[in-house]
Amino acid sequence: MLNPPFGTFTANLQALEATYDATGNAKYFVVPGEQHVLWGDYGLVQSDGGISAPRPSRDGGATLRDFIDGWATGDDAGWVSSK
Repeated sequence: MLNPPFGTFTANLQALEATYDATGNAKYFVVPGEQHVLWGDYGLVQSDGGISAPRPSRDGGATLRDFIDGWATGDDAGWVSSK
């Protein structure tokens, strides 16, 4: 049975977030849980043509769609770090 070092990972992730917070050109987006790949959480096209709701950040401050769209369009108001 695997026993990943979640405490070490979490501490290192928080240190990296603090490093990013101290810069003006690096951001991060953290979701709840242990999922790695996020693209499906941007919002998927449904069979009726609608788009599913994008996944919110762990703190509920933004969605993955807000974050990516803000980065892609240069919208500083939308491209903010979200824990």
